[in-house]
Amino acid sequence: MNLKNLADIRSFHFLAARIAVMLCIILFFWGAPAYPWSEAEHPSEKPAARRSADPYEALEQSFRRALIVEQEKLAYLSARLSRAESRMVELGEAYAGHQVMISNHAGMLAATDTDVQSLTRAQKRLAVEQGYIEDRISLFSSSIREFENRKGDTEEQLSFYIRQIENVKAQPPNIPLNQKILDPLESLVEVLREKEEKLALLIDHYTYWQERFLALENDIKRLSARYESVVYERERERILQQDASPMVRIAQGALRADLDRFSEDMREILSTRFWYKPEDVRWDAYAIFLATFLFFFLILQSLLHLLTRYLGVLKMQEFEKHYFYRHLFLKLVQRSLYIVGAIAFFHFYPVRPAFQLTPFFVLFPVFIRILVLFLGVHWILVFLRGMRHHTDDPLFLRLLTMLRALLAGIFFFGTVYIFVSRMFCADCLLLTSWRLLGQLLLLGWTAYFLKVFYVHAFGSVLARYKWFENARIVVIVTGLAVVMAGILAEVTGYGGVAVLWFHGLWRTILVLLWGFILFGVLKESDVSFFIEKSDDLSGDEFEEQPYPVRWLIVRVLRLALVILLLFSLPLAWGAGRTFLIDLFYAANFRVTIGDFEFRAMGVVYAAMVLLIIHTLSVLWKSVLKSRILYESDMEEGVKDSITRISAYGLWGVGIIVTMQMIGISGTSLAVVFGAVGIGLGFGLQNIFKDFISGIILMFERSIQVGDVVEIEGTWGTVKEINARATYVKTYDNADLIIPNADFVSRTVINWSLRDPRIRRRIQVRVAYDSDIRLVKETLMNIAFKHPRVLRRPYPEVYLMDLGESAMLFDLRIWLHIDYFITVETEVRDDITSQFREMGIRIAFPQQDIHIKETPASSVFSDANSLADEADPETAPFSEKDT
Repeated sequence: MNLKNLADIRSFHFLAARIAVMLCIILFFWGAPAYPWSEAEHPSEKPAARRSADPYEALEQSFRRALIVEQEKLAYLSARLSRAESRMVELGEAYAGHQVMISNHAGMLAATDTDVQSLTRAQKRLAVEQGYIEDRISLFSSSIREFENRKGDTEEQLSFYIRQIENVKAQPPNIPLNQKILDPLESLVEVLREKEEKLALLIDHYTYWQERFLALENDIKRLSARYESVVYERERERILQQDASPMVRIAQGALRADLDRFSEDMREILSTRFWYKPEDVRWDAYAIFLATFLFFFLILQSLLHLLTRYLGVLKMQEFEKHYFYRHLFLKLVQRSLYIVGAIAFFHFYPVRPAFQLTPFFVLFPVFIRILVLFLGVHWILVFLRGMRHHTDDPLFLRLLTMLRALLAGIFFFGTVYIFVSRMFCADCLLLTSWRLLGQLLLLGWTAYFLKVFYVHAFGSVLARYKWFENARIVVIVTGLAVVMAGILAEVTGYGGVAVLWFHGLWRTILVLLWGFILFGVLKESDVSFFIEKSDDLSGDEFEEQPYPVRWLIVRVLRLALVILLLFSLPLAWGAGRTFLIDLFYAANFRVTIGDFEFRAMGVVYAAMVLLIIHTLSVLWKSVLKSRILYESDMEEGVKDSITRISAYGLWGVGIIVTMQMIGISGTSLAVVFGAVGIGLGFGLQNIFKDFISGIILMFERSIQVGDVVEIEGTWGTVKEINARATYVKTYDNADLIIPNADFVSRTVINWSLRDPRIRRRIQVRVAYDSDIRLVKETLMNIAFKHPRVLRRPYPEVYLMDLGESAMLFDLRIWLHIDYFITVETEVRDDITSQFREMGIRIAFPQQDIHIKETPASSVFSDANSLADEADPETAPFSEKDT
């Protein structure tokens, strides 16, 4: 076979491979099977011609099927466009209706005689309308995205088929199926172009309405913001606005009109027409929404039930007698979970705008506020029950029933007040009269309560304190003043002030209640309380700061709780979000004085840094001493010196960071250190001398932690060598705080500096009739028998002196310094018992007086006897005198 034939065969195979690949691609995209050409249909064609004609036939079939599919899509788009054009009138009417509603609400807002209740309802209606508009905008946006995606796909298909037409036209003219392929391709391109036009029209249609409704949304948002600000301002004005006295208005008959209007509104609410759903709410969608709402509510309550049972187990583990505040906190949380979960669910569950106008969801705000009131009353009741079991104060037990009655009255009057104010009127005379009635009843209850408190106050356990007498008068005066202030504001026409006053008092009581409980929980979690309750732990285990992480957490939480209370109390009295923003801005405001920048939050950050540094220093000293240096051969004093110097370095870094947070820059630090240097030369020289002496002691190690020292006759053990002073604990458990300069400049006896062994002398006085050798042998045997008396150096016994009434022996023994008192006591006890057994008599100081008879003394005695016989009464020494 020559090269030319080989090249023809290879070219033929290459062409066949290209056609096969094209056919596979077409079959993959259009899913059309290939129908091979039959040899009977074209008997005169060559094999090569038939191979090249088969793919074109399949390609033609696929193009025709694609043409059918695109024609169907074009028909669907035409129908969508027709429906969109037919809804132009409906959308226009809806747009006009929204515009009219916005105009009406804008006019209502501009009117000066519109009450706050009507403005609040209009604001809620605006929120519903805004929800409608947002739903329409969402539909428009999704339609625009859908048609834009389809338009992009159509443009890609159109460019692809145009390239196919150009490829077909570029083929040689001897291929038989060019025209059959061109016909469906050109029809397909025309359909795609028409489809592209339809899509462009649909996009323009929805874009037009989207822009118009977006403009409506912006208008309604601006109007809602104005409503919010106006309602807020009206409420603030109503607080300080003075109306006519409610007594005058009642006398004028205004209460009768309010009662008639209230009766009509109640009949409207109790009628079946009120409970009908709006016409634009479909029942099937509403039923599905309610079922979903209740389903998720039941799931939440089930989860809260499991959490409640878990908290019940934790509560049983906390003994109420020892951990009262923890037990009370867990009880409050456990009893509040269901209510808090319901309030949060009702408040945050997303309700569709259409359903917000149904009676079920119209009553939601009223129901939520009643639940909030019930939650506050429930908290105080649980607290009172806990205090009843915790204290046996007779005064508290006597007042407990009255406090429960007060809470029941608060809940009853508060529930009626919430219902009337939310459903009927916010500042009508009916509501004012109800408030005045409740305040008068509260005044009567307060007077009786304070009377009982005054009469039975001396039976309280607090009566033993001196301050309680004055506090009793302060409580009575304050209680009457608080109630009378609200009533006075109400009867003078300042009803808003009265409402703010009593609401603020109620919220303040709740805030202080939780603050009191949380502070109690932190107190019970503190280290000191833990040590107090841990009876099996000795005090020596807590010479260093125990549990530093717990100590830090408790301090940080206390600081956070104080800050939270400072923010919560203004909120309890009606401060808004702007107050919090302004307060935070004021706390972070920088006051610049030269290179010094100060801000209030810097002090808080500095305090937190110091707490963290303190905890890190305690942890570092513990880890370094008990882990890193534990197995080293260093002396204890060296270990302690390394530990304390590294802790001082950590404190130095912390102080520099703290100064930076307060606002002291590097230049200011140099000035501060310069001023400190001048101060060291004058007023702080003694402190500086003690500090330098402490560093000398740490490096010189003449005094180390654990050494037994004697200071002016007082023995003690060195416990801490700090920067300024050294702490020595005596054997009487007293702490001596000695400046470090005294250890450097004065003479101090260190009994365990180089060697913990000391020699002790036990002196024994023995009678002269004792055997000296027996005494020495007995004392040596006693010394050798005791297990803590050292054999090296050797014990010794010396006859030190021959006294006036005894021989003085000196037993000298060597002991370890930690046991010398105990060993001396035991050795003396052994000497006493051994000497008694050996018949050795321990002598004691004594003097014998010998009276010698003389002639003068005998004459004197005879004269005395004669005088006694003559006159017993005048005798110098008679029997009566003796």
